[in-house]
Amino acid sequence: MLPLDSHAHIVPDIAPEQLVELNACVLAMTRSLDEFQAAANRTDPTTAWGVGCHPALAKAQRAFSAELLASLVPKTAIIGEVGLDGSSRVPMEKQREVFGQVLDVMAQATRLSSVHSYRAASEVLEELTAHQPLRGVILHWWLGNPVQTTQAVHLGCWFSVNPSSVRHAVGAHVPPDRILTETDHPYGDRYVPGSRPGLVSAVESSLARHYGGTSESIRIQVWRNLTRLVREVGCLNLLPSSIRAHLVPAA
Repeated sequence: MLPLDSHAHIVPDIAPEQLVELNACVLAMTRSLDEFQAAANRTDPTTAWGVGCHPALAKAQRAFSAELLASLVPKTAIIGEVGLDGSSRVPMEKQREVFGQVLDVMAQATRLSSVHSYRAASEVLEELTAHQPLRGVILHWWLGNPVQTTQAVHLGCWFSVNPSSVRHAVGAHVPPDRILTETDHPYGDRYVPGSRPGLVSAVESSLARHYGGTSESIRIQVWRNLTRLVREVGCLNLLPSSIRAHLVPAA
């Protein structure tokens, strides 16, 4: 069973053989609609490309179009990376306008959605609450407190954790049946020797120590979690072949 990296950044013109050599299944997030368009026609067997609009990138926020996003969503199983960032130079009012439009699109076309919430956990929860019901929301690099985590769980959210956020995630009592592993390469794994997309062994080991079991049992749990999430969202046919193949035994 290959490792699952549910949030990583990869240049859209990477050679196909380099992705195969990662020996991992990766959900690759883009940071702008333009970036996704450069990757939209790829057919990588172990890498799924998401369509995103990063809240910290002013150019991406200015260029965002809800109509264009809606036209691109049928090409992918993933909307990401999207969300809010309390440290961004983009005014929060503008970020919330864009994120609200993204959530409107998500309500019409349910997808796996990787949501950024750095220094904006409360604001993200407010937006998610205002747009209920939503399915498929994965809170990436979640730094919310235990009360906010409980609220997110009640909203149906999932959580992807990387080497830089795993201690906070377990401290905030993220349930093991809502956890996914990620690297957020090249950001969340910058202190991991030999860091690359798909290298989630450090996260698996940390989760095993906290929840009990082994790294192998955590990997099985993560794939079982993703299987439930994909079934909930209904996006199986939009995922690459190798990722789909991993979901069947996890069920």
